[in-house]
Amino acid sequence: MTQGTPAYRDAEVDAGLAASMLGCAESDIGESATEIVSTGLWWMIIPVRSLRAMSAL
Repeated sequence: MTQGTPAYRDAEVDAGLAASMLGCAESDIGESATEIVSTGLWWMIIPVRSLRAMSAL
């Protein structure tokens, strides 16, 4: 498999909006910035604070 060089875009999504999109508490969202990344397809990467929070999604 060959993938392209990563390209990044600012997501401009705060923790409250990210939590709303995922249907979780704002406290479940990690402190790192939400970003949009592509190596061929665009993905929004939202940091989640714990495995427990991720499992509840």
